[in-house]
Amino acid sequence: MDEGIVGLVLADRRPVFAEGLGLILDATDGFAVLGLAHTCVRTIELAAAHLPAVLLLDAGLPGGDPVDTLAAVKAASPTTKVLVLSAEARPSLFAAAIAAGADGLVAKHESSRQVVSAIHTVTAGKRVMAAGAEPRRTGGTRSMAALRLGSLSCREQEVLGLLARGWSTRRIADGLQVAECTVRSHVYSLLGKLGVHSRLEAAAFALEHRLAGGGMTPGSAQAPNAYWCILLLDWLSRRWVG
Repeated sequence: MDEGIVGLVLADRRPVFAEGLGLILDATDGFAVLGLAHTCVRTIELAAAHLPAVLLLDAGLPGGDPVDTLAAVKAASPTTKVLVLSAEARPSLFAAAIAAGADGLVAKHESSRQVVSAIHTVTAGKRVMAAGAEPRRTGGTRSMAALRLGSLSCREQEVLGLLARGWSTRRIADGLQVAECTVRSHVYSLLGKLGVHSRLEAAAFALEHRLAGGGMTPGSAQAPNAYWCILLLDWLSRRWVG
């Protein structure tokens, strides 16, 4: 590849979206689309084969978990910057993505011009958050959030706290000294109880509600480190947004 050309890999569950965005980016001066992926496994393969400058990663990519995929991509290609693509764009989701190792968040409803700008930003070594992102309005829903958190078992609460810290499945399994399949089972269960669709959304939920509920109050012995990590991420997200 010519020097100065930014190599890209696009990973999205919807082939039409990936192909359309890929055509636009490939026609943009200074960019070259090296591959398109629609599953987590294929994303890792392309990252390892092409060592792209930037990976655009769908937050809901099937065939695995995007958080584990992100970790695998960073392991295979440490210099690759990862922009998470999401239908939502709010500070808590941004903070969750950063904790998982991403370099920024891009909302799928943004224009191609904004996506191009985001790519330039991360290649310059800066974080990027979707323009116009706002905190989710939770007035009147906090009691419901507390009920959902309260429905989690103690182990599920512990796993949720580690998700909020950006830990991969393997790292959680090692930390809790359980099998990875056990971690996946806990994650699957807590996603259903919280009413969210991905680990990033679960981590964002925990960030928004400070893990307060179901015994996971700031002073509890269950997850003090997770709580202080959440406060730090929340402060960092506000600083980056500003």
